[in-house]
Amino acid sequence: MIDAIANIVRETWFVLLDASPWLVLGLLFAGLVKSLLPGDLLTRLIGNSGFAGVIKATVLGAPLPLCSCGVLPTAIGLRRQGLSRPATVSFLIATPQNGVDSLAISYSMLGLPFTVARLVCSLISSLVAGIATWLIAPDAAEAVNKPTPDAAATQTCCASPRTVAEGTSGCEPEAVASCCASEPARDANDGEERVSLIAGQRYAFGKLYSDLATWLMLGIVSAGVINAFVSPQSLAGSASGLAFMLLILLVSIPMYICATASTPIAASMLAAGVSPGAVLVFLLAGPATNIAGIVLVRREIGTRATAAYLGGLIVSSVGLGLLLDAIASRLGLTGWGGEGAGGMIVPHWLAVASAMLLVGLFIWHLTSGMRSGNGTERPVSLQSPTPATQG
Repeated sequence: MIDAIANIVRETWFVLLDASPWLVLGLLFAGLVKSLLPGDLLTRLIGNSGFAGVIKATVLGAPLPLCSCGVLPTAIGLRRQGLSRPATVSFLIATPQNGVDSLAISYSMLGLPFTVARLVCSLISSLVAGIATWLIAPDAAEAVNKPTPDAAATQTCCASPRTVAEGTSGCEPEAVASCCASEPARDANDGEERVSLIAGQRYAFGKLYSDLATWLMLGIVSAGVINAFVSPQSLAGSASGLAFMLLILLVSIPMYICATASTPIAASMLAAGVSPGAVLVFLLAGPATNIAGIVLVRREIGTRATAAYLGGLIVSSVGLGLLLDAIASRLGLTGWGGEGAGGMIVPHWLAVASAMLLVGLFIWHLTSGMRSGNGTERPVSLQSPTPATQG
């Protein structure tokens, strides 16, 4: 029993050493993305232009550092600002499947070929689900093009004075003030839209890491357990094929696991002999869905769009998994993920320092949450404090 525990601890430590430098690097890049990408820029760039919106949502959502639960408020907010159902679905899938942090740790633990395959296939699955939603549950043309009441008022009295009643030269001062008063409201979100470089890193190593740390550590420990008890290639021959992929879908769709935390598990699955296609299905379906997210998505975009969202994800994941297995078999690619890229180019002292940093931050976030729950400490927010209302 003691030997088994020691073996688990040893293997878990090795997994942590392999992953930590690249995870730290990914968090640094995530902070830069947070700093350089204003919040309202997404809505303006994606727009609401049907199939073009699907492509834009996929491309723009992919690098954002948001997990499968963290993406929900962002996607729902974009939807309520007028983003189409297909673009919302593509954003919901592309964003949690990728991210600079998950790609960095993927390169470390899965190697460059599998990381490239993961990125390309995740973009394809996002496009497939968005197109499926576009075909099955598109937004009605009148609902898409109809301006909101506020927008209509703004257009009437601010943007186009010729639309006001005949005999007047323009808007009355009161009307202009009432309908244009929302323009300065953008300042209320400046703290969220324009984040300094330091604040972006505080977000990455604070809020972002706090959101994924628990599941990341559970994933690393799970990988250590698998490495300790499952010998390489022991699952070869049985852990592949369509039936096994469907089983992975059945397990991974309702559960919550972020793209970063799923990577150590995927690396252990590859080392244990699971086919690369089956591992790809796990990496595509797991981060993109969870039961709580499915319920919220259905409420926001409707039953048909949700069915297209899940159907497109399932069909594309399985199809791409089978395709990857066929390509790997034809080209004779074996041993994917068996050797991490990190150990070949990262000095041991840097790996240890990165691991200590992540463990220390994990303990700090854990104890901070406990203190916050007891009312002894308030969580730090990056948003600008709202001005106090005067009585």
